[in-house]
Amino acid sequence: MRVVFSIRPFHRHLQPIVPLALELSRSGHEVAIATADELGPAVVAAGVAWWPAGIHPSTAAELFPDDDADYGIEAVSLKVTDLLEIMIGEFRPDVVVRDPTDLAPAVVAAALKIPSGTFGFANFIPRSSWPILGGDTTMATLRARYGLAPDPDLDTLYSGLYLSAVPPLLESLEPLPVSRLQRVRYHTSDPEEFLPLPDRLDGLQEGPTVLVTAEAAKSHRRPLETALVALATEGFTVICTLKGSPDRDDLANWPESVHFVDCRLYSRILPMSDAVIWHGGFDTMMGALSAGVPLVCLPNDSNGEYNGTRAQERGLGLLISDDDLQPGAIAGAVHTVVRDRSFRERARAMRREVEAMPDLAEAVRSLEEFAAGSA
Repeated sequence: MRVVFSIRPFHRHLQPIVPLALELSRSGHEVAIATADELGPAVVAAGVAWWPAGIHPSTAAELFPDDDADYGIEAVSLKVTDLLEIMIGEFRPDVVVRDPTDLAPAVVAAALKIPSGTFGFANFIPRSSWPILGGDTTMATLRARYGLAPDPDLDTLYSGLYLSAVPPLLESLEPLPVSRLQRVRYHTSDPEEFLPLPDRLDGLQEGPTVLVTAEAAKSHRRPLETALVALATEGFTVICTLKGSPDRDDLANWPESVHFVDCRLYSRILPMSDAVIWHGGFDTMMGALSAGVPLVCLPNDSNGEYNGTRAQERGLGLLISDDDLQPGAIAGAVHTVVRDRSFRERARAMRREVEAMPDLAEAVRSLEEFAAGSA
């Protein structure tokens, strides 16, 4: 069986898909990921074949300033053209699996009559969201262009197999309004799984340890830097993950209890953490909850605020709003999730729910059956 995953060019979209792609390869299937050039090296480094397709939204914004960079007709049309060349030419798949935010593969699969599914690695995108995002107009134009029947309610986006890696307790809709659902345990790719921890992090279990993710540090640098000092002086060991080398001049003169490390060590540090401060990204949230670690959210966009709110509503952590984004509030929230054992208990209960979901092999079997039954 040949499988094409089509994803938008973001690392946070690639990471949850790589484990399934590799599991399919180990099962004897040919697998490729189609995405824009910016993500190509990461796809290849993960051990998956890469087909260039589409452009990054930043490029689309430059080329088509009057069109939406994410879901406008110009950007999506370019990816449709690239995918058609791939699937008509050198790599015609038996099944297409799309990133739920990627509209182009739904059009191409329908035009070529190839079974199409969706990998739901984050909260379900309801049909009502697409008119707000402009995707309904783009889809209507493309379906007409390629001779496909009108689909004003976008039912075709959810008519195939839907692989959901979101635990039901975190999902925004239940039951999911899809025609065919397969749950699958959430995984994230970790090419640095065996990267050793720096010597300075050995034995850091004298007090509570707080992991601060690179995204949070980048998004809210000034208040977060102050918060790092506040946490460090209140008995916390603080580990902040950064992209690239942590040996930068601007990281000098911090207290000894604050440690800066490469973000690739994230999954190695999670098991030794008592709390995670993060910007609200779904992949980071699932990584923390899969390790049973409670959260403090400093959202940097509406998606982060949504995920932080979901975590808070379920007692898995706390959300700091923009109006309250002060060092004292951040330090107080961390103290609360560390001292109140109910946060840790609920995070561990969520970890057990994640572990109880079907494994990747079950997702492979569902894809095999879906492709065969749709042939």
